[in-house]
Amino acid sequence: MNDLRKYLRILSYLKPYKWLVLLTVLSSLLVASSFAGAIGGILPAGDLLFGKFDLDAYRNLPFMNTEYGGALLNGIQSLLDRDKSDLLIMIVLVIVVLACLRAVFKFVQGYTAAYLANRIRMDIVVQLHDRIMNQSLSFFTQQGVGNTISVLNNDAALIQRGAVIILDKMVLEPLNITAALIIAFVLNPRLATIAVVGLPVFGYAVSQFGRRVKKNTRKSLRNTANILSLLQESLFGIKIIKSFVMENYERERFRAENGRLLKNTMRAVQARELMAPLVEIIAALAVALFILLGGRDVLSGKMSISGFLTFYAALGSVLNPLRTLSKAVGEIQASLAGAVRVFEFMDKLPGIKDPPDAADMPPIRGEVVFDHISFSYDGKNTVVNCVDFETRPGETIALVGFSGAGKTTLINLLLRFYDVSEGGIRIDGMDIRSVKQSSLRSQIGLVTQETILFNDTVANNISFGRRDYSREEIVEAAKAANAHEFIEELSDGYDTMIGERGMLLSGGQRQRLAIARTILKNPAIFVLDEATSSLDSKSESLIQEAIARLIKGRTTFVIAHRLSTIQNADKIVVLDKGHIEAVGPHASLYATSAIYRGLYDKQFLAPPEPVSVEVAKS
Repeated sequence: MNDLRKYLRILSYLKPYKWLVLLTVLSSLLVASSFAGAIGGILPAGDLLFGKFDLDAYRNLPFMNTEYGGALLNGIQSLLDRDKSDLLIMIVLVIVVLACLRAVFKFVQGYTAAYLANRIRMDIVVQLHDRIMNQSLSFFTQQGVGNTISVLNNDAALIQRGAVIILDKMVLEPLNITAALIIAFVLNPRLATIAVVGLPVFGYAVSQFGRRVKKNTRKSLRNTANILSLLQESLFGIKIIKSFVMENYERERFRAENGRLLKNTMRAVQARELMAPLVEIIAALAVALFILLGGRDVLSGKMSISGFLTFYAALGSVLNPLRTLSKAVGEIQASLAGAVRVFEFMDKLPGIKDPPDAADMPPIRGEVVFDHISFSYDGKNTVVNCVDFETRPGETIALVGFSGAGKTTLINLLLRFYDVSEGGIRIDGMDIRSVKQSSLRSQIGLVTQETILFNDTVANNISFGRRDYSREEIVEAAKAANAHEFIEELSDGYDTMIGERGMLLSGGQRQRLAIARTILKNPAIFVLDEATSSLDSKSESLIQEAIARLIKGRTTFVIAHRLSTIQNADKIVVLDKGHIEAVGPHASLYATSAIYRGLYDKQFLAPPEPVSVEVAKS
């Protein structure tokens, strides 16, 4: 995407606010007009004040023969007839009025430009967040949390800064330059032509520096994303860092990435700041040239002193907008660097999409068939290989195996976080790829190994923000999850804020809230990534009791971390390196499956410190 297309895409977000855009442009025109009036009025004001205004030179102009022209001539004549002290007061009043009008127009122009830029940022961030929420799980695995947050925050903020400059400086300053050049052409076309010819040279030089700004800003944005990722890892993993005494290692990683950020940021700053001395050098050369050429015209009688001073004022009025534009180019190039990453995220299509004719999933009875499915995350290494089994409605299926056997991958495929590479998954006879993802997932309840809660009230965490649940329904779900008793003991009961990720609660309390959330959802299929081994016996007992209520009458998949939990399962699926090693109830598997027997014996027959049946995400 070239720079022009990026500009146009950013500006396309202004379409809903076209009247505000019109007001911004109109205000800019009025600011430039008042500016031109102030500069252009220097010469006639001086001539009027010092009696050098030749009214007869204007009488033969076509406009002066009209009604309005005649009125203008009469007005000027009345000014010439006035006392010079009165005329001086009038000129001062006109200057004050023009200054006040310019100030008002400048405020309106600046305020509307800033409002529009902030609206653009908000609209882009909201749209980008919507797109991210619609992405498949693989997107978040590839991009990482730090990079995603950086794009939403830092890159979008750069677009906002660029939009402010485009709407403010890139509209107003060219108008100011145009107004000043028109006055300069009226006074001395030859000198004004020289000034215009020099502008492309200035523009080329500034554009070269702008490219350097853009290049190094893109590097800085990547560094910022890396820093956010490191920060997130160090904060979330602080217990591990401290337990391994790795604080110095993390400090060095963080310091090194910040050093790279500083290096690339200063390269961008260097390119941006070099524009200012470039403008000053060009300005000094231009002023020297115009003083030389203009001075000769004054000495030869081709230009009056007041005309020369007015021309010089007009020329000086061009230089300041050029300085502003040189800085603006650097800021815009930086914003384009942010736009690249923002639009890359926005244009990325979800890996998992509903087909055009996708239907809503009918109410699920609970028959699930894994029909010879295979799957690979990267298209090369198969993690699930020809898995084939089925469940009847209401059955409890336990998935057992060593870490990396493919248990969590099967659940991800059931929820259609990924699509199978081969085979298919059917629920009640319907291929899950033929139905809408939302209608499928709305009927499946998931309690993950890592309990996910939000910095909100207890009630909102149970209802997950949905307003169609009554407080009574929320309380009943909490009671079913054995959570009501501890909730009532909290400072504000169900309205208690539980902190970021629910850290103000114990591990057992967090799990019971997650179970209450699933009970309230009332899913037809329940998926439990069991994680009770780190809890005290009382918490574990309460959670197991709540789970027993939840799975009753529902098709349930349990990723087993404790074999004692799944001995009574209707069916146990033993996985090994992505394929099914054995299927059956506990008794028969213990007799026929070496893997299952080994896992069972390690937990129940070995000393206290043996390897437990740990299930990390496959």
